[in-house]
Amino acid sequence: MLGDGSLRDLIALGRELGMEPLVEVHTTPELERALGAGARIIGVNNRDLKTLEVHTKTSYELIDRIPDDCIAVSESGLHSHAELLKLRAAGYDAFLIGTRLMLSPDPGAALATLLGTHPEVDHLP
Repeated sequence: MLGDGSLRDLIALGRELGMEPLVEVHTTPELERALGAGARIIGVNNRDLKTLEVHTKTSYELIDRIPDDCIAVSESGLHSHAELLKLRAAGYDAFLIGTRLMLSPDPGAALATLLGTHPEVDHLP
């Protein structure tokens, strides 16, 4: 969406304001552009923005290309504690979870389930 110069400028502006920008990518070329622009926090969005389909394979395909000195964030379509553990083992440092919590009648319990800390993990949706 942004040209390389604009992306570099926005990353620099975020840092000037005391924030470290999260740069979202979906593909290898987007990841290469983000890294070339100096991004230190990379969000891999598992949602195809054209079809809105979600595939966590995107996170697995890109993780090996994210340098260790960057924070890797897997985004979208994360539904279970086991899934988070697999992505963490693959190399992800953080997760962006929205819909799963927003659609839950009890977001706190849903979060506890995702984190594996809910006493009745097997009994929650």
